[in-house]
Amino acid sequence: GGGRHCHCMHEMLQPVFHNGTYRPGPPIPIDVAHRMDTATAHKGIWLFVLSEEYDLLILKRSSGMVTCPNKLSIVGEHHSPHETDEQCAHRAISEELPFFTTLSYSARPRGVKPHWFIHDYQDGTRRDVSLISEWLVQLPLPTAKATALMRHGRASQDEASAMSFMPLSSTIHLLRSKSRAFCAFPLFPSLIVRSILQICQQHTAIQYQGACEYEFNQSRRDGRGRSSSRGRSE
Repeated sequence: GGGRHCHCMHEMLQPVFHNGTYRPGPPIPIDVAHRMDTATAHKGIWLFVLSEEYDLLILKRSSGMVTCPNKLSIVGEHHSPHETDEQCAHRAISEELPFFTTLSYSARPRGVKPHWFIHDYQDGTRRDVSLISEWLVQLPLPTAKATALMRHGRASQDEASAMSFMPLSSTIHLLRSKSRAFCAFPLFPSLIVRSILQICQQHTAIQYQGACEYEFNQSRRDGRGRSSSRGRSE
């Protein structure tokens, strides 16, 4: 989420009501929607992009980004005016991950209700008020092949200066031990930890492969959805 630099700054967003339906009237510039004094509710999508081994795609936002420069994140996108979640998800993949568009990937809602993401960024000038839908994107490739395709196909570093796949358990550990390295600390990292634990819980194949077995079992023992120790090694 958040504003971007270059041509992306001219993107337009359609304001939404509290229930997520689009407001009538003209769209507004993305920059206006994220200014502290004109912050406007809008829609966005977070994509949990997984390889065949259920490694998660993590990206480092470029230094030119208006919001969260040089911070870690997952793939996210704002809805274009009157766009559906499905249209937004596929557009996000075609724009941010064009090297995967020829694959027969699956993209589907993660099975949770859209949730409000309301965050004031540290520079004190920007506020995000977005209704977020979470989607799972399953690539039909093992991590090594997906990584090779990504490295050969990356034409633009407009929004992300680096991308890599990471095991879910390692991602959770990083989100907890280095949460300030992520965008929109502390809200965003805590929400992503929760989402990953839910993904582990809901998908038998991930449990079977043990992709996040340590963190999932630890959270079940703690009974609070998170580990009681912050510095445990994997």
